[in-house]
Amino acid sequence: MMAKREPAPIKFPPDAPLAALYDRFVDIAITFPDVHASRSYGTPALKVKTRLMARLRSEAEGGLAIRCDLAERAMLLQAAPETFYITDHYANADMVLSNLATLRWNAAPGIIEHAWRIVALPTLIKEYGQSLPYNCDQSVFTLVSPPRNVGQAARKYIVIDHNVMNAATYNNM
Repeated sequence: MMAKREPAPIKFPPDAPLAALYDRFVDIAITFPDVHASRSYGTPALKVKTRLMARLRSEAEGGLAIRCDLAERAMLLQAAPETFYITDHYANADMVLSNLATLRWNAAPGIIEHAWRIVALPTLIKEYGQSLPYNCDQSVFTLVSPPRNVGQAARKYIVIDHNVMNAATYNNM
């Protein structure tokens, strides 16, 4: 049996204030099944098993890149432009950048849950789907993905409306 390889060292350590905010985010994220701290591109990252869920862009502007679908990203960009943004590099990616200094921390579990559901295997979602560590506010919408055997062009995320989150609901959280 091969020993588990240690992640690569951090090439771009965040400054102390950003590291403290990232640690707070990690403390929430690691309560979800199979989420663990790792590295990506020489920066701190969170993965579900081996799949990237979020990464701290400490080599650039210091934003947290977190997985989300394009519909959720559009909502977050509209709801809190001071917190969520994208760069040209992320324009076509299923990620959004977040300024952790302005993040509404009571909304973080819902955002993390959506990212977790995107990267977790269907069996993991089925096993833990109804017993996740946070009871997210029902004003936050739930994202449901189609089976993985559907062709890439047909992979759309379906929004189940629980009073779909918009700028007003995000700002009132």
